Amino acid sequence: MSVPPCPGEGGDDLAGMAAVLMQSRQTILPKRLIEPGPDTAQLESIFSAAATAPDHGQLRPWRFMLVQPSERHRLADAFATALQERDATATEDELGRARDKAYRAPLLMLMVVDARCGDPAIDLNERLVSAGCALQNMLLMATAQGLGSALTSGKALKSPGLRALFDLSPDELALCFVSMGTVQSRKAARARPEPRDFVTTLTSPPSPLRQDNFMDISSFDDLLQTARAQPEPQRLLFVFAGVELPDDSTPEQRARFEEGEGGALVPLMCVDKTPAELDNFSALMDESGQFGQDWRIVFTAALSGTRSRPPSSADAELPLQRMVETIRQGAHGAFMPFDRQGQPVLFE
Repeated sequence: MSVPPCPGEGGDDLAGMAAVLMQSRQTILPKRLIEPGPDTAQLESIFSAAATAPDHGQLRPWRFMLVQPSERHRLADAFATALQERDATATEDELGRARDKAYRAPLLMLMVVDARCGDPAIDLNERLVSAGCALQNMLLMATAQGLGSALTSGKALKSPGLRALFDLSPDELALCFVSMGTVQSRKAARARPEPRDFVTTLTSPPSPLRQDNFMDISSFDDLLQTARAQPEPQRLLFVFAGVELPDDSTPEQRARFEEGEGGALVPLMCVDKTPAELDNFSALMDESGQFGQDWRIVFTAALSGTRSRPPSSADAELPLQRMVETIRQGAHGAFMPFDRQGQPVLFE
């Protein structure tokens, strides 16, 4: 029996092999999976891979039910019945296509997750995470064996007929079907997302810049000087907002709006800058003018860094998004507003 290397052994070779395997995994639609499917030894390895998934409390809250060829007709009927229950006007062609799904791929199995077995303190989310890890391990093992695979779901998984067919208890979820077989054809591999597309860093929320905290700030240029004088490097966050009249406004509100009062603040654009990147308010005005937005008020906040690391634009992205949402909801009290002349605005 071969012994797998311990973590750290194998170095770059092992990591490279894992990367190649993960990058080569691809969903192959069941209709493109043909005989032969995995043999007995391959299937044993696939299920053994599932067993290595994280499993809090060692509940093994998931299981698999193979659908043998002799039983596919029962699954086909369950698919058709589920469609009829959802759509009483389904045509024979549509019912036929629903039945056909049961006959695709040499190997077909259902993954079932138990929401209550074992320790009740381990909630459904943890059980689903374990199930997802088990599925990924299986798909990777099938890929390593040269097989194609796919996960499929759908509304039929919740149908009474399908649940009865697999004899599921009230606490069990029919999570998805797993199909495997030999790849007949495949589409070009899709582009994978880059880590930067889904990884962010926890950052401190924007620092409030309220007038009662900065009594010496009487203009935007005073704000720049205050930010430059802080012991930690700052990045200033700006959200430019316009004013609109809500659709459900009253006649009195419309009259006030026509006189230049009232209305609802609507975020139009946002930007982040270091204090050193702005000489004065005119520089901010010039830059905002390039976007052609008719803004009325610019809300300001600050993001603090450390002595060794100033905050970057990437660090500011999420705080800016939060600022925009907060202002959109009308809760702008934590931010310092300035008008188009760079003067502080006091809201009544």
